[in-house]
Formats: sequence, structure tokens, C-alpha cells
Amino acid sequence: MKKTKMITIGFFLTFTLSLNAQIMQDSIEVLKIASLYSQAWYEGDSLKMSKVLHPELVKRTIRNYEHTGNDVVNNLSYNTMMQYTIAGYGKHTPKDKQNDKIEMLDICEDIASIRVESADYVEYLQMVKYNGEWKALNVLWQIKVLKKSK
Repeated sequence: MKKTKMITIGFFLTFTLSLNAQIMQDSIEVLKIASLYSQAWYEGDSLKMSKVLHPELVKRTIRNYEHTGNDVVNNLSYNTMMQYTIAGYGKHTPKDKQNDKIEMLDICEDIASIRVESADYVEYLQMVKYNGEWKALNVLWQIKVLKKSK
């Protein structure tokens, strides 16, 4: 009986340590991909961006149209993000403002959530492990609004 318990405990500890090592490795990879996302944007590097984005990416934000007062969901696809990257939209950000804060919110097996805060945007990346590589599948974002002083 004691031998069975010891084997069970040994297996559990080995499994737990192995699982924790995998979570740690995946966490490192996810944070690297999130960092590459920012780097690719600022450099206008479509090759780097293609390593980050899942081909079925959907990037969404809510826009308010002042002339109607209505909120509208604005969707960007993988192709649009690649076009914006190639066009160099991110290159306009001054170097001293290219210090994004990247925070792991959660990771569970093959999915993860990351928060990226730049000088101009807050983005929530939903990452998936796709064919063995971490990719951004969904991004929810908004432009940071400066509060007007009263």
C-alpha cells in the first residue's frame, strides 16, 4: 500500500513539474510573440507580422461616429493588418514612445490572453497554439483617449 502511494505521489510530482515547465515555456513563447507583434508594427516588417498573426485574425474596436452618435464595430482582417504594416503606419510612432507594456493575463494549454499597452493603444490579444506555433487569433483594441482637463 505504501509503495503504491509513493509511486502515485512520484508520478503526480513528475507530471506537475513537467506541466509547470510546459506552461513556463509556453508563457515565454507567448510573450515573445506579443513583443514581436509590437516590433513588427513599429518597423513596418510584414515578415515579422506574418509570424504573429493567425490567417483568420479578426481585430476589432468600437468607433463612435459623432455625426450620428452611433457606435459601430470596426473589424480588421489579417490582410488589412498586413497592408497597414507594409504601409508603415506604425513607423510614425516616435522611438521614445515605442516601449509597449506587455502583460500575460492568462494561459491555459493552447490558449492565452495578453494585454499590450502602447503610447496610443490598449490591445487584448487572444493567442492560440496553431500547428505548434503561438499566433494572435483575435485582438480587441481601442485608442487611448487623453482626458480633457476641466
